[in-house]
Amino acid sequence: MLLLMIHLNLTVFPMILQSKGSLSLINLLKRLLKQGSIAGEFFNMTSPKGSNLGRLYGLTKVHKDNLPSRPVLSAIGTFSYGLGKALTQMLSNIIEKRTLFKIHLQ
Repeated sequence: MLLLMIHLNLTVFPMILQSKGSLSLINLLKRLLKQGSIAGEFFNMTSPKGSNLGRLYGLTKVHKDNLPSRPVLSAIGTFSYGLGKALTQMLSNIIEKRTLFKIHLQ
């Protein structure tokens, strides 16, 4: 019985949460489209297309002692992935692109 409850909590509950978030995002995008605030192309790009949960994992830094890991959060396939991708494209046109190098001379 405990395993069934754990399984339900891990599979059903996140799906319920995501469907609510997904529906609210769709409703917001539809409202903005009707108002003429966004174009149809933007609506299609940002509409939720996935229902996966984000994945958090660590990349081990093998060149360092004690093998520390760098946290990575992957959002591919989540309901807000298209929105994030579209906003990144929009903001990258506005924000100045600079590459900064810091050289340590000893």
